[in-house]
Amino acid sequence: MWPANPRELGKEVPIGKGKVDFPRIIERQRQLNYRGAVTIEREISGPQQVADVRDAKTTYLENLIG
Repeated sequence: MWPANPRELGKEVPIGKGKVDFPRIIERQRQLNYRGAVTIEREISGPQQVADVRDAKTTYLENLIG
């Protein structure tokens, strides 16, 4: 998320909960015939990190990528 204060970093949120237009990015990658890896990062640690990455993969990105 964009920072409210320009001297601070924005809030990091799970994929699909922020401002990034992932459907548009994935579509553009298709147009460019991109065949490389897709990496998911979550800047927290512990069980919530694992759950968020798993959720991003199975319920969000797999639906976009197919």
